[in-house]
Parts: sequence; C-alpha cells; structure tokens
Amino acid sequence: MKKLIVMLLIACSVLGCACGEVDVDGLYKNRDVDDRFDASAVEIDLDSAVSGSGFEVSQGTVTITRPGDYLLTGNFEGQVRVDVSQEDHVRLILQNVTIVSPKGPAVFVRQADKLVVTLADGSVNTLTDTEGAVEDGGEVAAALFANDDLSINGTGTLIVNGKANHGIHSKADLVIADGEITVSAANDGIKGKNSVLILDGTITSVSGGDGIVSTRQDKEDKGWIVIAGGTVTVTAEDKGIQAETDITLQGGEVTVHAGDDGLHGRNVSIHEGLVRVQSEDEGIQADELLQITGGEVHVQGAGDLKGSKRQIEDSATIVYTK
Repeated sequence: MKKLIVMLLIACSVLGCACGEVDVDGLYKNRDVDDRFDASAVEIDLDSAVSGSGFEVSQGTVTITRPGDYLLTGNFEGQVRVDVSQEDHVRLILQNVTIVSPKGPAVFVRQADKLVVTLADGSVNTLTDTEGAVEDGGEVAAALFANDDLSINGTGTLIVNGKANHGIHSKADLVIADGEITVSAANDGIKGKNSVLILDGTITSVSGGDGIVSTRQDKEDKGWIVIAGGTVTVTAEDKGIQAETDITLQGGEVTVHAGDDGLHGRNVSIHEGLVRVQSEDEGIQADELLQITGGEVHVQGAGDLKGSKRQIEDSATIVYTK
C-alpha cells in the first residue's frame, strides 16, 4: 500500500467557517491504513464454509462472532455478517473472494466498533447484493453495509454491485485508504453518514442517485467529505459529491459527471489536485463559502462556481470548458 497518511482537522462547522488545508499527525488510527497481515489470521474458505474458530456458518450466513483478522477466499452465495461487541474490531482480508447475497448485503456489519476490509495484493474481489433484497424495512440495503465505522485498505481490487440500493454504506465514518474500487449502485454509490475520507486509491462510482455522499445533519462536526489523494471518478444521475456540511479536496484527481450538482456542500474548499466537473445543474455549489486556493479546476462556465461567499485565489487555475 502506498504509505500515504494525511492527517486533517475537521473543525469547519464548529468554527462556523470553511477551514483551509490542515495536516494533523495522529488523526487516523494505524489500523485504518495498515494492510499487512500474517499467518495468525483465521482462514475461511467460502467454497466449503464450515464453522471454525471465531465464526459460525448456518443457513447461508457466515457470522464473525469474535474480534480479530479473518482471511477469506473462494466463492459464496449468501452473506458474511459481523456481529461482535460495540468495542471490538474485526478485519476481513479479501483474497479473490466473490460473494453474491440473495437477501441483504453481501457483507453486513450488524455490530462492531469498526470493520476494516483489506484487499490482498493482486486479488480481485466482488460483492453483490440482489435487486429487491433488503433487510430491516429497507434501512439495511447496500452490497457492503456497516452499522459502525468502516475502513477499506490494501492494493487489491474490489468490485461492488449494489443492486438493491446503495453500493458501499457506513452509518458512521467511512475511510478509503487505498485499493482499486469500482462501485455500481441503483441509488447512492459510496455513502458515509458521519463522514467520507479518501486518502488514496483508484475509485470509480457509477450510480442512479448520488455518487459520494455524507448525510449527517444533526451533529455539527459530522456530515463532511475529504478527498486527499488518489484518482476518483464519479458518474451520478443526481449529485456527484454531496455533503451536508463541508467538502474538502486537497490532492489527487477528481472527475465528476452529474445529472444534478457536481459538488454540493455547505462549504466547499479546493486546495490542491486536479478537479474536472460536468453537470446538468451547478458545477460547484457552496451554500455558504466557496474557497479555491490552489490546484486546477475545470468547470463548464463561470456561473458554475457558486457560493454565498467566494474566496478564489490567483494561485488556483480555473479552466472553463464547453
């Protein structure tokens, strides 16, 4: 894994303004970005899944019941479920895994403090749910769903097919540290209720709803999206990148094609990187402050940069396209 650890202080909403680029050592836990694993991981062969140490297999469901590292291989028609205490951490290491769930998410975190998904180097992994297959009245409807924090790291490939609703959905904080990740979704592609942080990797999202979204409205220091590196490509029928509070772009290459706004947040800040936006409505819409201090931003026209307050510095390059 590329050893990119970018530390960001997200205090914009608490301060009542959009903040600039800030690096803060120690914001992320090492386990969010560390993709190393060894022989101590519990092996689960999904081709012939039987109960073992720390996990149970019953009626098409593999349930992780103890914290620790689990190395998954093989193909499975069913669901991998994580159900441990609220203080426990679980890591699923995917090594050429295909999971197709006939009911509910392919990977479902019912309860944990955090799930880390590590994509083993050189592996290709696919998670698919089924159209119309939902749980809890539709509340749980994503191919990769976590009620708690979710982190994805490693240099392998992850293909997520969210046929029922969303592709990847965390109801807490979502961190993507690395990997080649391709998401297709009937509704939203990549969703973190509290926050979405992308540190590195190659991420492609094609969705019928929003592309990358954070939805928390009732807590001032949540509901934000940060992209600090990597290559991110979003094609969305609705908004491309949507945050209830702040969107901060400070590295990497971001390309958005959207049927509604390209980027939409309370505050939108762009400090570094290359950003290309094509949309059917506003290119970049900040309800309060639009701040562009650096990088290169391509939008369709001058009217596509909207904010109640604007701070666009000469150090930024703005390119208007047709």
